Parts: sequence; structure tokens; C-alpha cells
Amino acid sequence: MAITINGNGTITGISTGGLPSGSMTLPSGSVIQTVQGETSSTVTIDSTTDTTVCSASITPASTSNKILVTVSAVPIVSSGSGQDLFKCKILRDSTAIQLTNDFWARNSSSEMKSNVCTFVVLDSPSSTSSITYYFKAARRSADDDLSFLVVSNEWIKCHTITLQEIQG
Repeated sequence: MAITINGNGTITGISTGGLPSGSMTLPSGSVIQTVQGETSSTVTIDSTTDTTVCSASITPASTSNKILVTVSAVPIVSSGSGQDLFKCKILRDSTAIQLTNDFWARNSSSEMKSNVCTFVVLDSPSSTSSITYYFKAARRSADDDLSFLVVSNEWIKCHTITLQEIQG
């Protein structure tokens, strides 16, 4: 049955319980759901092996939908020369979907403090199963000394990963 908005403001065609299934769709590009994961403590990267900084899970409504992944984090060199390189990645479950090598971090005691780093990737998971996205980082070499800093009484409150499902 068709849904009709009448000239007098009444609506016909709606059954008890709401709209019929499939009667309403969002246009392509609409945000369907948003999920955020955060880490509210300092994460020390003490290895050249990947360490999880933050993660979040989402279950897409359709295999044609995309997931916009946005990570916000603050890398800081804990000691040493004042700046070092690190590498980071965003993963969908165990699959890397974005890799960044040779990313700079600066010492927190330096005149120029590290800025918030933002990483963004649009993923096409082609799934309706639960997916976990991870932001991971590692030292570039054993000599690097890196943390993702959180200072509760200052401007660095947490590291976040935000997932937005986009209508395909």
C-alpha cells in the first residue's frame, strides 16, 4: 500500500506499528551510525612490534555501505634526542587498510610540542558482520622512545577512533 500525505495534513497507508518494511531509504552518502572508541591513558610504545593505541567495533547494516575511520592521537617522544620516527597503521580486524611509515614525534619537553595527529581512511568492508578497527603504532627502530600521551589536567584527554557507517 502506498503512503499518502493528504492535503488536509493526514497520512494514509501507515499500518499499526509504523511504516511498512522497505518504505523508507536514506540517500547515498548518509551517515547511518557512529561509534567511537577511546583510550584515556598514556600508551607506551616500547617495541618495534605493533601496539594497539585505540580500537572500536561496528556492525554494518549492508555490504554496500562504507566505513569512514578517523583516528585522533598525540604521539610524543619520551626522552632522547627530542624527535624520533614511528610507524602506524589502521586495521580492519587483522587486515591493514592504511599504513604510515616515518611519522615524526617530538619530545614533550621541547619548545614545540607534538600536535594531535589525525588519520582518516574510507573503507569498503563488504560485510554485515561485526568488525573491529584498530589504530596501532610501533617504534621505527629499537632506539626510538615513543608514547601516545594523555594528561588528564591538560588538553590531551584521550586518543579516539571514530567509525561512521556511510550509506552505499
